[in-house]
Amino acid sequence: MAHLWIAEATQTNRLGSFLGDFVKGKDLDAIPPEIRIGIKLHRLVDGYTDRHPILQDLRPLFPSHLQRYRGICLDLFWDYCLSQQWNALHSQPKALWIRKNYTTLQTEMGRFETSTPALPGMAQAKFVLRRLIEYDWLSSYHGIDNIRIALERIGQRLKKSVPLEDSVDVLTTHEDHLQACFAELFNDTLTFSKQSVADLTDHP
Repeated sequence: MAHLWIAEATQTNRLGSFLGDFVKGKDLDAIPPEIRIGIKLHRLVDGYTDRHPILQDLRPLFPSHLQRYRGICLDLFWDYCLSQQWNALHSQPKALWIRKNYTTLQTEMGRFETSTPALPGMAQAKFVLRRLIEYDWLSSYHGIDNIRIALERIGQRLKKSVPLEDSVDVLTTHEDHLQACFAELFNDTLTFSKQSVADLTDHP
C-alpha cells in the first residue's frame, strides 16, 4: 500500500512500483522508461527505509529469533499504520483509492504484457496481483488479525520456515510508539522519494 501511495505522490508509474518486488537485476532496458523508473524508485525506497535510524531504534523490540526479519515484519506494520492513519493523510476515501489502484494495476499489467518480452519474475507478479485483487489485500491491512495471517504465510515461504506472526505481539504491545515512528518515517520517505524521482527522470 505504501509503495502505491508513493507512486501517486511522486506521479510515477503504479505498475512499476508494484513490480519492484518481483523484477530483479540491473538490466531493465527492455522495460518502458516510465515503468523502469517506478521499479527503480521502489528499490531506492526499500533501501532508504532499511537504513533509516528508526529501523535500528526499533531493533530491541523484536525477540531474538525475529531480529534478522524485522524489516519484513515492519513493512507490513507500516501498511497497517498507513491504513489506520488514512483519514488524516489522504483526502480520498480509502476504499475508493484502493479500487482505483486495482483497476490501474490490472490495466497497466495488460498493456505491459502485450508490449514487453516476458521477464523473470513476471509470472509470480501476475499471480500475486490476481490474489491481491481477488482477496482485497490492501483493505485487509487495516486489521491486526490479517497482518498476523499475512506474516505467517510469508514466514512459511522462507527458505527455512520462521514464525513471523510472533512479531504481532510487538505491534499490539507498542502500537502507539510504532504509529508515531511510522508518521516520522513516512514523511521522511516521501521527501526522499520526491528528491529521487528528479534524478531518475534525468537518468531513467
